[in-house]
Amino acid sequence: MTRNHEHLLRQAVHDLADEALGPANLAEQAISHGRRIRRRRQAGGALLTVVTLAAIAAPFLWLRPDPGAPFAGPTGPTATAEATPSTSASPDGKTGGGDWRSAPFPLPGGWIMTGATLQVTVKQASYVLDRAGGHYVAIEGYNEVWAPPSGDIVAVRDHDRQDETGLLNLRTDTVQWVRTGQPILTPQWSPDGSRLLLTIASKQTGALSIGIITAADGSFRMYDVDGSRYLCTDWCQFTWQPDGREVSLAQTDPTAPRTESAPHARRGLQLFSADDGRPTRLLPIKGNVSGPTAWSPDGQQVLVAGPQGPAVVEVETGRVAQNFPTKPHFAAQFAHWVADNQLLWLDSQEDAVLTDIDGNELERLPLPTELASLTLSVAPA
Repeated sequence: MTRNHEHLLRQAVHDLADEALGPANLAEQAISHGRRIRRRRQAGGALLTVVTLAAIAAPFLWLRPDPGAPFAGPTGPTATAEATPSTSASPDGKTGGGDWRSAPFPLPGGWIMTGATLQVTVKQASYVLDRAGGHYVAIEGYNEVWAPPSGDIVAVRDHDRQDETGLLNLRTDTVQWVRTGQPILTPQWSPDGSRLLLTIASKQTGALSIGIITAADGSFRMYDVDGSRYLCTDWCQFTWQPDGREVSLAQTDPTAPRTESAPHARRGLQLFSADDGRPTRLLPIKGNVSGPTAWSPDGQQVLVAGPQGPAVVEVETGRVAQNFPTKPHFAAQFAHWVADNQLLWLDSQEDAVLTDIDGNELERLPLPTELASLTLSVAPA
């Protein structure tokens, strides 16, 4: 079994275990999360193994006893996390003749890697760029580590603390645990790195809420969303708009048939105010948007995961301007719009690929071995 296959199996069991503690109507989000992980790992034949494992494990996971209420941490810093710079070079993890961890790792298109995390049950080291020090530090002891595009506060998740999200300060090596409820999918930093956006699912009803943590003081706000009015199924995740003033959620077309074998049809992209959760407007974008870096610099186009695969869509009209051919690195949730006509794709597992908006490859950069199976966070240099 390869390392990627093993990671996939671990993640599948972890997802099933998490959902065993939540309501049954969170299954669509869990299935969607698994679909995203499968695309990211490109596990191929391992999928049959995962399905078989899930079929065997699910009855036992659903019968697992409730572990009890999670620990509610105080509002101030409550724990100390080790954040030690790593300087040893790997056998084939070098770039430019030196250790890739000793300086910001450059990516095609003029961007840099700000962090890398694994998202598995095993608490394996993740990497975060210490901008003040100009190098990467290894963060250990957490299941997920999410680097900001700027600043010294890093988001961390510990699967033993399901209802909390941590803010790790690289300068003080302390973590502040914020009681947020149980997030699903990936937390997302605002474009300026000042706030963390969470998609919160109610354990009682499965209803979605917008959760926003302010990094400076750890304050948390949550806004409930009317699921009957703003229906979302399949990959339901709130994402930042490029200006940081609104967040968005893809809306399911209630008139279209739904199946787990294909992405659910969309009616548009609903925007909400990041200040008070108020619904603002509906954009005719029929696809899933991964985040603020999926939008063109002029804001007139956006890269979406559509029913036929990745596509560039006109924001005002919803017209599909460009469909992409099926290639390993073409997965919209791992792409970033880095220039007026350039896209950076990070789903090729071993390479970072720069293309133009027609899909023509412009540059390909092999990733260090340690990064090949990790989910990367990136930002402009």
